[in-house]
Amino acid sequence: MVMQFIITNDVVILRSVHKTEQTQWKGLSSCAYGKREHGFDKSQVRTCRKQIEAMPHLNLAAQTAVTTCQKLFSSRRWNCSSVLNAPKHTPDLNTGTREQAVVHALASGAVTWALSRACAQGTLFLCHCGAVPHEPPNGNFKWGGCGDNVKFGARFAREFLDTSKGNRNKRYIDGEVVVESLATQCKCHGVSGSCNVKTCWRALPNFNEAGSRVYRRYLQGVEVREVNAGLRLHLLPASPAVTRFSRDDLIYITKSPDYCHPMPRLGSIGTIGRQ
Repeated sequence: MVMQFIITNDVVILRSVHKTEQTQWKGLSSCAYGKREHGFDKSQVRTCRKQIEAMPHLNLAAQTAVTTCQKLFSSRRWNCSSVLNAPKHTPDLNTGTREQAVVHALASGAVTWALSRACAQGTLFLCHCGAVPHEPPNGNFKWGGCGDNVKFGARFAREFLDTSKGNRNKRYIDGEVVVESLATQCKCHGVSGSCNVKTCWRALPNFNEAGSRVYRRYLQGVEVREVNAGLRLHLLPASPAVTRFSRDDLIYITKSPDYCHPMPRLGSIGTIGRQ
């Protein structure tokens, strides 16, 4: 079973594709296949054709996002099972719910993570090592090595998973949640295991850390409402007790069902039969 990304009505969904092999991105015709089989929109087809070499890394990103989502929510009423129903997507993932927002955050983060690391590992030739930090080393080391290119990864994720058009929930946490988990890693150089010289670079840990960040923001999610302001719509906190929210908050526009009882109309499969 291979996980693939699809986009339906500019909503990020993760699709379960029952195949023995991963999609083979071997030419521009694969982008047309992505449109036909995985629901790529015109913008995604253009991105695919322009950066076809990046597409195979979406297989890893999709698998990572789904696995992480199911692990994080395994003990909750909503256990991320909805992502496996695509292309038939349930209301919990297309009406601006908290769950829709968290699925997008994990998907965008996983794409950022997978491509950032691919740049550093030399398996993606569209990019190079991440930029050396501008700040001087804080300690007895020098900057070097090959850091993860989070700038490229985050840019690709924003471009490919753009959800700003025609979506009720127009503002999502994106790949920046992965960038926040960048950490300094070092390697010692010296005779007989000594550390006369230490070279350090900026790298991402495994995706679990970013997933945990997303999960915490899910728990603290802020409900918002749309307010007309001339030709534009503004999002304001729905509760008078909340005066503002930041770009780091996970926001949602539609209350979720309780997910305890089966309510297909609302996207709830219930908890019957689960331990």
